[in-house]
Amino acid sequence: MAKEPPSVVLLDLNLPDSNRADPLREVIEKAPGVPVVILLDQDDDALAMKALHQGAQDYLLKGDITSGHLERVMRHAIEQQALIRSQALGSYNVVTPEDRLRRLRPL
Repeated sequence: MAKEPPSVVLLDLNLPDSNRADPLREVIEKAPGVPVVILLDQDDDALAMKALHQGAQDYLLKGDITSGHLERVMRHAIEQQALIRSQALGSYNVVTPEDRLRRLRPL
C-alpha cells in the first residue's frame, strides 16, 4: 500500500483471525489519508461506531450490499476524505456533483 495507495480500502472486521477493530488501526497506520469502509456481518452498532470514531469513513452490512450501494458508499468515502484533506490544508474547493461524476466516469 505504501508505494501506490488505493483510492479506498474495504475492510472486513469480522474475519476469523481479526481482533475486531485492530485491523482498522493497522490499515490507517499503513495508509494514512486513505478512506476506509468497514464490512460487518450483522448490524453491530457498537462496533460500527467504534470503527467510525477510530477513523473509518463508513460501514456496510455484508448482507445488504448492492453494487449501487457499494459504489455510493465508496464514492462518498473518497469525497469525504478529500474534503478533510482540503480543510486541513485550508483550501475549500467547491466541487459540483457533475465534477464528482466526471472523476469517476470519463464522459
